[in-house]
Amino acid sequence: MANTAKVLMMCPDLPYPIISGGQMRMASVCEALSKCCRLHIACIAPSIPSQTLKWAHDLAMTIEYFQDSDPGDAPSWYRYAMMVMARNNLRYDPKEKRYFDRAFRQVMPDLIWLETPYLLRYVLDRINRTPIAVDYWGTSEGAKRLFVHSRGIQKIKEWLKWWAASGSERRYAKRIRDIVCVSNLDALYFKKFATQSRTWPIPIGIVKPGVPPRHADRVQERPLSMIFTGDLSYQPNVDAAVFFADHIFPRIREELPNAAFRVVGRNPCPAVLALNQRAGIDVIGFVPDLAAEVMRSMLYVLPMRLGSGIRSKLFDVFPLAKAIVTTTIGAEGLELYDDQNCLIADGALDFARSCVRLLNDEAKRKKLGDEAGRLASEVYSQGNIDNLVNKAVRTILAG
Repeated sequence: MANTAKVLMMCPDLPYPIISGGQMRMASVCEALSKCCRLHIACIAPSIPSQTLKWAHDLAMTIEYFQDSDPGDAPSWYRYAMMVMARNNLRYDPKEKRYFDRAFRQVMPDLIWLETPYLLRYVLDRINRTPIAVDYWGTSEGAKRLFVHSRGIQKIKEWLKWWAASGSERRYAKRIRDIVCVSNLDALYFKKFATQSRTWPIPIGIVKPGVPPRHADRVQERPLSMIFTGDLSYQPNVDAAVFFADHIFPRIREELPNAAFRVVGRNPCPAVLALNQRAGIDVIGFVPDLAAEVMRSMLYVLPMRLGSGIRSKLFDVFPLAKAIVTTTIGAEGLELYDDQNCLIADGALDFARSCVRLLNDEAKRKKLGDEAGRLASEVYSQGNIDNLVNKAVRTILAG
């Protein structure tokens, strides 16, 4: 039945082009669903560009959008206060509800697939009539880490965000029969309170291949260079970049005075831009060819201390077979193991020593890089995601 089943996917944003981890997740799942179902995507977006339409056409999917609606006259502080009081961070707009209801009547799906739970309140009235799978990209543990890490008035704000996020998880997840998550670790998290739900650990698939192998030899590594990438306005990424610059990089420079650190990504905030003033550090911002920038570096560093879910930035790194030094939180939920396919170090001194070790050891860098590359071709390949999604759909539709 799965090959002829009609699936309505509800997305909080455009699933393509891929400009963030969210799009990478949505695009990967869409591609997998398109191979086993008749897929219609209903998303919230300002418009649908031609490249998105071509992508959908090439995968034999249909796609429509609803433009972000006016939040109304209520001030933002009032809406935020209501969210906190209700301990509920899931969106609800009557106009969006009517849009998704129209999409449902148009498709009459056998399965509703929600990309992120933010749209969950729009389908609660169908929960006992149509199978629903909800894709949780992460957990409220990320919000909790931000709260614990913050200070002063910011700590109160982050606590309120965690309070609302964790409340929504516990209120709604246990009502969902099928929870999709990005890792076995997240599956265990949901099993603690959604005891009657089935969990489907499906990692993000690598749908953009990076630099093809035939071009790799044209990119020359810069000596003693390290790189960090990501959305540089996202607080966990900002914290990682600043923490590395403040506490790790100076220790590396004590051993290797010519070491260099490049920070690459969109929307660099003032705290990140300020790092440009330090010796050996370059904040590049957005680049059109991220893979080439990673290839030019000897080492990829991921000194994450905050956030949850999966560090989707690594899916740009794995195909390039680049050695990685990360933290326990950076490796969380991924098939990353210390001294097997990466080095894992949490303290600033240990992290610095791991970087120095690899910068000085070409053979070890190559070994770890090759093992990380295996993750791209095996665990996180789109083919593996296709198989996992197909299995989930068939089981859900079988009841």
